[in-house]
Order: sequence, then structure tokens, then C-alpha cells
Amino acid sequence: MARKDRKPKQFLESKDEALKLAQSVAIIQDDISKQKVKRHIQRVETTSASSKKHTSKEKLKQVKAGLASEAAKAKREKARARKQAKKVKRDTSTGDTHIKTPGNKSQPEPAARPQKRVNFAD
Repeated sequence: MARKDRKPKQFLESKDEALKLAQSVAIIQDDISKQKVKRHIQRVETTSASSKKHTSKEKLKQVKAGLASEAAKAKREKARARKQAKKVKRDTSTGDTHIKTPGNKSQPEPAARPQKRVNFAD
């Protein structure tokens, strides 16, 4: 049970002192944030100045990126060639027996054997 004769704790004697304390805390926090901003700006300036110079690591990254793009291009070309080969194969199975070459000449294709059909007894 709470005692009735208890008084609330009083840390500051007047409201003016509380306002002064709050103002001083705000000023200190503002100074800290300004220092952080200055450090960030200096860091950004130093990195932008150093990024103008090409280092061997950056050159290596550029070469690797170029090689990766060439490999990706070769892969796309290979996939495109496979796709066209499948398309030509499908065209021949539908009855078209001529293959068009890049010189716009059509050459007769050898007749393909018909597929064997298998029936299972019920």
C-alpha cells in the first residue's frame, strides 16, 4: 500500500532551470550532428577525388565486366542458333523437305524415315 505522506521527487527547483537544461542539451546535440555532417562531406570529397584516378583494381573490374558481357553475348548467340536448329528440324518433320541456306538457295533434304508406331494390346 502506498504511503500518503510521500512527496514526488523533484530534480529541478524551477521551470527556468528545466528550460535552460533542455536548451543546452539541444545545442550539444546540434553540434554533434553538424560534426557528423562535416565528416561525411569530407569523406565524400576524398572519395570523389580518388575515384578520378584509375587504379589497377578498377581496370581489372572493367576487363572482367567486358569478358562477362562477351560471354553472355556468346551464350545468347548459341541459344539462338539452337533455337533455329530446332525450328528447322520441326519444319522438316511437318513435310517441308527444303532447307533454306543463307544464300537463299533451297536444297532438297534427304527423306526422313517415318516414325514407327507401337500399339500395346489391351
